[in-house]
Amino acid sequence: MAISFRSYASNSQNNGSPLNISKPTGTVNGDLMIALIGSDRAVQYDVISAPVGWTQIDQGGVATTMSVASFYKIASSEGSDYDFTFSYADDATAGYIITIQKDSGTWEAPNQAGYHSIAEVDTAASITTGAVTTIDGDVLLCGYFNDGGQGITGHPAGMTITIEETPAQFSGVAYYEESLSAGSPTRQITYQSADQAMALAVVCSIGAVGGVAPTGVLYGPLMGPMGGPI
Repeated sequence: MAISFRSYASNSQNNGSPLNISKPTGTVNGDLMIALIGSDRAVQYDVISAPVGWTQIDQGGVATTMSVASFYKIASSEGSDYDFTFSYADDATAGYIITIQKDSGTWEAPNQAGYHSIAEVDTAASITTGAVTTIDGDVLLCGYFNDGGQGITGHPAGMTITIEETPAQFSGVAYYEESLSAGSPTRQITYQSADQAMALAVVCSIGAVGGVAPTGVLYGPLMGPMGGPI
């Protein structure tokens, strides 16, 4: 059994809701899609919501200005794109959908304890993801969002970058890493100047059991069963 990165899609905007992201190229039924979404506004952080069919993995905010969220979906007769919405309509937003493929086995639900983390810093020039738990062959996804749109001076070791989105003094960037070993990895990014930042980490894994219900505190709405025509 093996899993690997297939493709990704991203988008950003200076203000307004929703944020529309295309289905990653080549996505087929049975693939695991992970969404990493961030927003920034001056007064109050957002609640981020995914389309029907997506399940929340994690969500949180920092210093009343930034918010991030992660969601997942097992591809099944997918449409062409997805709208992620925000509780305020005047945000700078950025987001990624990353598709992971497998040759056999069953996806583990990434909203289980140990499969995901959120980290935040109020003012710093670097941020490190919270530790997650991996087994041999897992894929790790990390999303980093920076309040001031600071330039990246140091990429997470061992990871492959997708593309950086930079709407209006805000930035987001996503990375993936294949063929992990068993452990509790963390990954750090560094910026040219100190600012507020948040980081998401999600482990993609295959095993005997999938569809486990999420645990812990949810900051936003939990999405229902998947659907939508291709």
